[in-house]
Amino acid sequence: MKHYLLIEDDDIDVMITERMVKTIDPILMAIIAKDGGQAMAFLEKCMEESNIPRPEFIILDLMMPIMDGFEFLEIYEKKFYPNFKKLPIIVASSSTHGEDRKKVEHYPFVKKFVSKPLQKEDVIELI
Repeated sequence: MKHYLLIEDDDIDVMITERMVKTIDPILMAIIAKDGGQAMAFLEKCMEESNIPRPEFIILDLMMPIMDGFEFLEIYEKKFYPNFKKLPIIVASSSTHGEDRKKVEHYPFVKKFVSKPLQKEDVIELI
């Protein structure tokens, strides 16, 4: 079974994303984190325990409580990227601010910045 990590706090966006991904690859299962902190805890488990499935890719929302997407990217770069070099991230945001796009473009592991809702083409590139 293949997995992906969906870091999203909005239940409707979670449902839309899961359905869309299932239409592309029915065996892909979402691991859902409601904020960056939950995602960090999951990635730490992946590094510590060999029986935890590593995700194929990450879909990251920017605006979340507790730890937002920007904070997640900062910590991910320093703490996790060395162990997950081939793990691509799609940043999905409802933000229309060009500066948000510029903030995430410098991370080599961010493969795409897209507007919500995600489109099939955005995920097909990663699979």
